[in-house]
Amino acid sequence: MGLLLLFDATGNAVMWGALLLAVSLTVWEVRQNKFTLKGQMWWILLVLLIHVPGYLLLRVVTAFRQKKVET
Repeated sequence: MGLLLLFDATGNAVMWGALLLAVSLTVWEVRQNKFTLKGQMWWILLVLLIHVPGYLLLRVVTAFRQKKVET
């Protein structure tokens, strides 16, 4: 949402759809990886603020955590 407001794309339905998709995927990802409630809220707010780059960062972090658990 922060980037949408920064770039004045508030009327762009595609960008809002992408944000909604990124937030819903974030909710699914943090619940699946059993983050604490505080961690869940932190990641959801981060994705709300910086959109898709925040979701991509979450994917990198969870992949790293899963790799660390496997070893």
